[in-house]
Amino acid sequence: MPSYDKAKMLRLLEARRLISLRANDYSSRIRDLREMISAKHRHIENTGNFFECRQLVDSMLLLPAEKARALTREQVETWQRSTYTRAGTQHSNASTGISFGLWGEYVQLLERKQRLEVDMEQLSQSRNEQFACVSPLLAAVSGWGFHSPENDL
Repeated sequence: MPSYDKAKMLRLLEARRLISLRANDYSSRIRDLREMISAKHRHIENTGNFFECRQLVDSMLLLPAEKARALTREQVETWQRSTYTRAGTQHSNASTGISFGLWGEYVQLLERKQRLEVDMEQLSQSRNEQFACVSPLLAAVSGWGFHSPENDL
């Protein structure tokens, strides 16, 4: 007659449930960060449009977090405005309207999101490796005629 260690199976299912809750927490935090990043992204874009430096701002927003972090205050807050006259092209410094603090917050959010995504990927791989046997075990327990231990949680 088949048998199984129900207490051990329940501990295994509880551990799987806890890792799933942790993964859901990561997903929720990543989603919140995406929303905050999107809001800052829109604000920076709109500021660039207002100060007529859209191309510069768009190129800054496309930078990976490491390169965006490396930008200096001057690179973030000013740009070279070209003025075309009969005498030739004149360049003058103009404000982008983007404060270095705002840029720092934006980059910090990008970095936090990247770290969370890496942690989530590692958690997912770990969960897949650790609990690959659970579904076949549950099927076997049900096949032996026992009630599903998932109902006991």
